[in-house]
Amino acid sequence: MGDEPLSGPELPYVEYSTDPQIINLNFNTILGDGELYFANPSFKLLITNYWDIPSRFRFTDFYYYEEENSEAIPLTGSVVDDWHDITGPSNFGDSIIYEIVMDTTTSNIDEMISALPHHLSFGADLETIPGDPYNLPPGSVNKLSVEVNIPLELSLSNILLTDTMDFSLDVNTDSTKINSLTINFAAQNGFPLGVNAQVYFVDENYTIIDSLFSERRLDLKPATVSNGIANQTVDTEESITITADRMDNILEAKYLIPHILFSTPDANTTQVKLYSTYEFGLDLSAMIDVEITL
Repeated sequence: MGDEPLSGPELPYVEYSTDPQIINLNFNTILGDGELYFANPSFKLLITNYWDIPSRFRFTDFYYYEEENSEAIPLTGSVVDDWHDITGPSNFGDSIIYEIVMDTTTSNIDEMISALPHHLSFGADLETIPGDPYNLPPGSVNKLSVEVNIPLELSLSNILLTDTMDFSLDVNTDSTKINSLTINFAAQNGFPLGVNAQVYFVDENYTIIDSLFSERRLDLKPATVSNGIANQTVDTEESITITADRMDNILEAKYLIPHILFSTPDANTTQVKLYSTYEFGLDLSAMIDVEITL
């Protein structure tokens, strides 16, 4: 309220502007070189007002940044451009909740969420609506909460999942010789997500010394889709044979690093819906040719 009293017979006009607020998200590391689009996300800001002071505000300079030092991209739409009137409660000690909905009808929130930005920046202009008697109890605090709704209706391409795992085959090479190892994959994919996978074997210095698939990556086709919904499981069968010379590399490996790329069908034009009823099955079998010296 600046220099104005906290209560009185007639609310004066008071204006206030906040400095830009920065919210660091650090989501940008998730995306890598892939692309992701959420079709219908929404944010709901809930302002619980305990103050008998009718006022209004609007956002200023609402931007998102894809990388830490990248150019600012504006959040646009009526939710940013319009003033939002916040009325006071009817009785002293009560509160009133005001909702601000950011969705695809009021903003380009889908673009902002899909960018998985590094950080957000926004400010606000606030002003009272003068005239009526008012009362602001000293020390009282309004509350702000956020509801986020991101339905799993999306498209994506080349979204990478990777990790580093300890690995060691406890084989006595003095008495055992592995001539070859054949691994058979049989996958039943009921998800509208294609999977392109490779597994790297690395040494104690994290240097790649071999990979599970030598000529090409494992390619699991997505389920067929109609109107964004998976309607038919797709089966994929693959066999990989690892020869004796490659087995020497694998026996020396200390870590595994899987690289798994996810994509949806027609990612540039179609969004798919993910449901808990979708299923994925994977059967593995192996045949090993071993010589053992007794």
